[in-house]
Amino acid sequence: AAHCIQNFGSGSISHGFSGWTFTPAYYNGLAPYGSWGWQALVRPASWAYGTDIGSGAARDNDLAVIILRKKSGKFIGDITGYFTYGWNNYSFVRSSKTGNLWTASLTTLGYPGLMDSGRIMQRSDGPSYLTTINGAGQIYQGSNFTGGSSGGPWIANFGYQNPNFSGGASSGSAAANNVIVGVTSWGASDPNAPKDNWSSQFRQNTRYP
Repeated sequence: AAHCIQNFGSGSISHGFSGWTFTPAYYNGLAPYGSWGWQALVRPASWAYGTDIGSGAARDNDLAVIILRKKSGKFIGDITGYFTYGWNNYSFVRSSKTGNLWTASLTTLGYPGLMDSGRIMQRSDGPSYLTTINGAGQIYQGSNFTGGSSGGPWIANFGYQNPNFSGGASSGSAAANNVIVGVTSWGASDPNAPKDNWSSQFRQNTRYP
């Protein structure tokens, strides 16, 4: 999430945060793959200079990418594997069964401070919906995730590998597994309020084509 890089409208990256590290598979103090430092990053200028549309925390492009340094000549993905990504409504379908809302079944992952003091990765699965807030493209999912979850992936078709079907069964027009279509941007801060979790859509828009 871009707000993990710098505050909205704060200007050049010199006014952002620093010292990022990634600790894959972190679990309650354990770090089986160690921690990986950062090499470079990119975030939308519309976020940095405050020209993104939306309101409050809901913005069109609360998105960023950090490139991690190699260790012993390898990227972390060479060890753990990679997810892919999709954009422009990837995996979302519209149906009268869902009131003609654009809907997808997504898995979200993160380290919300509400649970286990943010020391254990949590997972939420459920229907997610495309919507806009003051023009900003958003994905909505109801979940318990709160602060600390930011930047966690929203994954379509979450699974390790495709199954082998028997008896002539078919998955139909199944799409690829493990496709990230957004990252956690914001949600309800009150742990006792209705649980809302939101992501900026991975989509092309005039501010970040």
